[in-house]
Amino acid sequence: MGLSGSLFLAATACLVVTAWVGFTLAEFGMDQPRLVLLLGTIALVGSCCLVFRSVRGRIQFSTLAGLSLPLAIAMFLYSPPDEWIFGGLDPGSYVNAGAAIAKSGRIVQVSPTLASLSPSVRSALFPTPASRLPGMYLMFLRSDGIQSPHFTASADQVVPHGFHLFPTTLAFGYAVAGVRSELLVNPILALLGLVGFYLLIRRLFGTSVAFLATLLFAVNPAEVWFASYPDAEIFAQFLLFSGLLAFVIMLDTSNRWLALLAGFLLAAVHLDKIELALLPFVILLYFGYRSLTGKFDPTWYWFLGSYAVILLQAVLHAALIATWYTVRTLQAILSARELAAVGTLVVAFFALASLLYLYRPLRCLLTSALQSQAFVTGTQTGLPALIGIVAAYAYYIRPLGLSSIPNSVASPELDALANQLESFVRLGWYVTPLGLLLGVVGWMILTNRELNHRTALPFLVIAADTVVFLYNPAITPVHYWAARRWITLIIPGFALAQAYLLVQLWPKKWANWSNAALPVALGLVLAVGLYGGVRPLLGYVEYRGAIDQLGALAAEIPPNGVVLFANGDTGIRFSTPFEYIYDRTSLLITSDTRMDQAAGVAARQWLAEGRPVYWITNPGLPGPSEIGLSGTLVSQRVISLPEKVATTSEPPGADGTFQQTVQVWQLQP
Repeated sequence: MGLSGSLFLAATACLVVTAWVGFTLAEFGMDQPRLVLLLGTIALVGSCCLVFRSVRGRIQFSTLAGLSLPLAIAMFLYSPPDEWIFGGLDPGSYVNAGAAIAKSGRIVQVSPTLASLSPSVRSALFPTPASRLPGMYLMFLRSDGIQSPHFTASADQVVPHGFHLFPTTLAFGYAVAGVRSELLVNPILALLGLVGFYLLIRRLFGTSVAFLATLLFAVNPAEVWFASYPDAEIFAQFLLFSGLLAFVIMLDTSNRWLALLAGFLLAAVHLDKIELALLPFVILLYFGYRSLTGKFDPTWYWFLGSYAVILLQAVLHAALIATWYTVRTLQAILSARELAAVGTLVVAFFALASLLYLYRPLRCLLTSALQSQAFVTGTQTGLPALIGIVAAYAYYIRPLGLSSIPNSVASPELDALANQLESFVRLGWYVTPLGLLLGVVGWMILTNRELNHRTALPFLVIAADTVVFLYNPAITPVHYWAARRWITLIIPGFALAQAYLLVQLWPKKWANWSNAALPVALGLVLAVGLYGGVRPLLGYVEYRGAIDQLGALAAEIPPNGVVLFANGDTGIRFSTPFEYIYDRTSLLITSDTRMDQAAGVAARQWLAEGRPVYWITNPGLPGPSEIGLSGTLVSQRVISLPEKVATTSEPPGADGTFQQTVQVWQLQP
């Protein structure tokens, strides 16, 4: 494995185990991020010392040389991180959840303020289960079903958005030095993901392909954006690449400790993201094929056992903690018909597996077919042809469906449909149009020349993700946001294929140096295209100044104060960090008559208890009279921050400004 790979996997094991311990403790409300981080750091130092003592050899210069340039460029491009602390979207939900976990040691937050309200007032303030604050749910599940109508508002328990391995990891950063160090966690994970990607590709295809692929991946505009932008996809990258690296080395060495680590890392993805739900079936498909066509290695049991244990924890987490998020996400991604089709395929998958296990003649027949020369030849020619046909269809034919959309009609639903039909074309906004061509040709050559038992699982994982999320990105069609589904595996997969093709085109002998003109020209055009996408991000920080400006606004509210936000962009964005970062009890009042009346009742109760109550609004939005109370305007300030212009029909990159005039009213009985 070498010293470099051993050090990386040892460090990865310590980091991810530390994150998992914090996550598991937080599930039970027992996390202590600083203590867990300290123990993880001690384990990291100890494991690195053990590696230096037990692994023979030195770090190869070629390894460091091939990695140093992409890492150096990435360090420059990925810092400083975006100041994404607002509610309303996933990144702010993760950051606020991380801060809350760091302070409380719990994933599920408990609010005594909400518990003190009468049930009638509370039910009026939270008419739907997910109406606490944007990205912070107030809900629990009744015992009579798992459909969304069975969710009800909790008396005092608040569940953060999403799955929670990522915010629990962010909590370590917050515990060290507050929200600024919390925001540094994502760029660090991005850099570690690049290292894992490089080492994986180097082990499979050599240093030249690994260097070029990592360089192309590091400077991809989507990677640059999301490395600075707190979201769980970057953590998923790191887990997948490091897990696949450990998996490939396990295949080469039959080391049971690496098998345990590989299973653990790949399964940890399910604690981070729900969208990789196909991964267990891809893994079973791989091992099923290997079992039918070769000797079963007992080491695989260690991998499958480790993977199954963490996968079970993910299922329990989805059922008991992230239930609302899980159900709503599946409903958003899959229609009732698609859900039934998926269920049918799952049942058929396990029925076929059981039949093969129990009925030996059928198993022998299938084994013979899979080992036949016809199957091998068909795979080597059929897969590349299929890739080329599907790519041509996705680029030239599928977008023709846009002709059915009237040009005069605009709606979010039609924007989403256009983004879906043009998904492959719009991927070219990030990998460049030439990069699409090089990537497709590269994948055709890869599947023809390099498909074997070591590359099969990485190829299958990338293929499954590519097919699913290029068919339907299943996301709000606002770019850069809409590239989230592609950043985990699709874009790095294209970087690999582009690099492999360019290296194959490079002349093998100096006597043929003139043949280098083509790969050099293609590489330069690709580099210019990527630079065009990255240029709007150079030196840019989304919401630069948000921490200081919002902190100054929150400082106007006493620590025991209660803040009611009028319904609007300010309330949606500010209420969540006011509550979970700045520790000011906050509510979003959504201009509903019943809710307004309940807010007035609650405000009078808090005032009677001696707690100051404030109303934050914007000029043109309702004042405190909305809830039947009077107040005094105590301050007015302008919050002005850089914000990229949202695009739905052209490549993103233009600069804009988020600007809000904020009024603070102090309410009176």
